Amino acid sequence: MEVDYEEVIRLLEAEIMELRARLSDHSGQSNDCIQDLKRRITVLDCQLRKSETARKAFEMSTLKLLQFVENTHEVLADNGGSTLSLCDHPPALSSQMKVLGKNRPGVMAALAAEAQELSLFVRSLIEADCLPYGWEEAYTGDGIKYFINHVTEATSWTHPVISSLGRKGGDDDMEDGPRELLELTSL
Repeated sequence: MEVDYEEVIRLLEAEIMELRARLSDHSGQSNDCIQDLKRRITVLDCQLRKSETARKAFEMSTLKLLQFVENTHEVLADNGGSTLSLCDHPPALSSQMKVLGKNRPGVMAALAAEAQELSLFVRSLIEADCLPYGWEEAYTGDGIKYFINHVTEATSWTHPVISSLGRKGGDDDMEDGPRELLELTSL
């Protein structure tokens, strides 16, 4: 009977050791699971902020494009009384047109300048935030920009897309835009 008792104690101790090992394995897995969930939440939060920023930028560019369409319609309409109203804001060119009066070349030049400004604005909004999934732009206390990859938990001083392509990031074809617009207005 004493042998049976010692055997039961030994088996219980072995079972306790096994349960402790499982518990430590599960607690490690729980910590890993919690860390993984935190990482996924951070990535999704980053993507949500990027989506909200992109939505606001596209709303702003759409509003500016609508204003430009209204201004163009006003310039191209034969009678000054018919105005196209696509948005709530008054057209920005109206005050310039009143100053220029019926000076058609001046109005066309103002319209071309507005078209150039609008195209640069919309292009800057579209190209501004092209970070890959999980990447976020951040700034140091001194105002220096850097990038955070929430998926791999890494940081970078260079833009991830630019560094992967090996480019400097300069656009030389932007300089041709104003010349082309001026050539169009002189026709």
